[in-house]
Amino acid sequence: IDCYIGTTRHMCDSYNDVPVTVDSRALENLRAAGIDERLAQHIAHLFVRDPLVVYRESIEIDDETRTDHFENIQSTNWNTVRFKPPPPNTDIGWRVEFRPMECQLTDFENAALTVLSVLITRAILSFDLNLYIPISKLDINMQRARARDAVNTQRFFFRRDAACCDPNAACVEMTVDEIMNGSKKLGFRGLLPLVRSYIDSMSVCMETHTVLERYIELAMKRASGEIMTTASYLRSRVMKHPEYHHDSVVSPAVVHDVLAECFKVSSGELHPKELLGEERDEDERVSCADSNVKCA
Repeated sequence: IDCYIGTTRHMCDSYNDVPVTVDSRALENLRAAGIDERLAQHIAHLFVRDPLVVYRESIEIDDETRTDHFENIQSTNWNTVRFKPPPPNTDIGWRVEFRPMECQLTDFENAALTVLSVLITRAILSFDLNLYIPISKLDINMQRARARDAVNTQRFFFRRDAACCDPNAACVEMTVDEIMNGSKKLGFRGLLPLVRSYIDSMSVCMETHTVLERYIELAMKRASGEIMTTASYLRSRVMKHPEYHHDSVVSPAVVHDVLAECFKVSSGELHPKELLGEERDEDERVSCADSNVKCA
């Protein structure tokens, strides 16, 4: 994320502490059209780049009725979060696209991380939490997140008091375990316990509650290091392969065998406990769709 565009009571301009380059003409046009300063800066920042792809049939179009030219720029700015205005002449609303997660090996993992991402946003809105940190700290977090096994080895800046409106409130370094599961030492409850509280405030059937609890359990164990992330699991398979000589050369045979194992995991033929935790009985394997989980 290059800059925040929120207008809630928690957002202060001081959080946008890293200057962004903007297209000055686009910025002036947006201001003249009555767009607020934060959103105008965000859009003008997108237009410092040239389009990567231009289709001949989409060059001469009516910008009053179509957004192809805007989307040409918007859709090729690959940030971890994307603010998406509604397409014209549709009933699609305003959207925020959450983009940093990698595809997991099983439907269960993908469902868990997708549903929990939505539930965290709902908990933030329901409890009116303030999780803003300065963009400069966010940039540091993103650099640290790229490190190997970052979930177990790195610390990330996070807001210790999520109920405080003071922009100068303490932003401290926490492990992923502390951010997700909480820390008594730091006095931080944790995002997943907050999700549990939010679920408890909803009217959900026992079947749905059971599925959501399994999702939370997976995320808690991943955050604490009790079970592996997908990246760690794949690295371990390569490292243990008899044809890998620890020289960073991954031969076709190693690739074949690792992908074959991934297929077995995805199809349910193989259940590695170090990745997925303890295997459940067949009657407990309920899909998100079957249990009518509703996150909206």
